[in-house]
Parts: sequence; C-alpha cells; structure tokens
Amino acid sequence: MNYTVDDYNKTIHRGFIHPITGKILWGKNPALKTGLEWRTPKAYAKNVKQKTDSRRKRSVLHQNRINKIKTDCGCEMCGMTHEDWPEDLKMASHTSYNLTTLTLQQAV
Repeated sequence: MNYTVDDYNKTIHRGFIHPITGKILWGKNPALKTGLEWRTPKAYAKNVKQKTDSRRKRSVLHQNRINKIKTDCGCEMCGMTHEDWPEDLKMASHTSYNLTTLTLQQAV
C-alpha cells in the first residue's frame, strides 16, 4: 500500500519516520508514483551528512570570495587596503561585520 500526505491526515515533514516500514521521509519527488521519497535510516544519515558537508564547503567558498573582494577594495571606514595595514592590526577585523571592534581598533 502506498501512502501519501492525505492518508496520514496530518502534516509531515523531512525526517518523519514511517510507522510501518521505519523509513525516513526525505521530501517530495514528483518523478515517483507516490510523490514522496522515503529512505532507509542509513541512506538518510548519509544524505544528511553529504548535504551538511556541501553546505559548509559552499559557505566557506563564498566567505573567502567575499573576504577577497573586501580586502582588494579596502576598508569602508578607514580606506586602508591590504598593503596599508600594519602588522599588529588584524586583517580579519576589517572583513568581519563587527563594527564595534573595528571602531575600537581605529581609536587605538
């Protein structure tokens, strides 16, 4: 017997465990006959790890790209570029979003 959302008569979401088969709901898949994609606990855990890893890699890639653009253009507050920064001034503070820290470093 194939189950759909209407058969449960309640809201289901990713991670919902099927009461009979024990499979875990991954999400909707219109290519399937039932429209819902169920995965075994082992496959679900593997896919969650892959999704988390790819999200983390993408986040690091984007943050590195943003930091590169910011250091090439220079600081908006003081106008310093990467070459102008003294050794004791941390470059990370100029690429972060913490305005308080940046203001305190400039005051010193």
